[in-house]
Amino acid sequence: ELAGLALQPMVASAILTTQADGDGLRIDRRDRLRDGWRRLVGDDQPLVVFRLGRAERPRVVSSRRPVADYID
Repeated sequence: ELAGLALQPMVASAILTTQADGDGLRIDRRDRLRDGWRRLVGDDQPLVVFRLGRAERPRVVSSRRPVADYID
């Protein structure tokens, strides 16, 4: 039972802070992201960030295997 919870991986906001100058991300945006993460986690570098919240059951069915196939 998922209890109405939804988990969303948000990789980009963490990984984009590691981009070098000229890699397609505006430098000012990269620096804002970097500063924001520093305020939250200090000098550590997050790799993946997850957002956990409540959500209704999805209306669209994907071709993915059911969650129960991965849980004992």
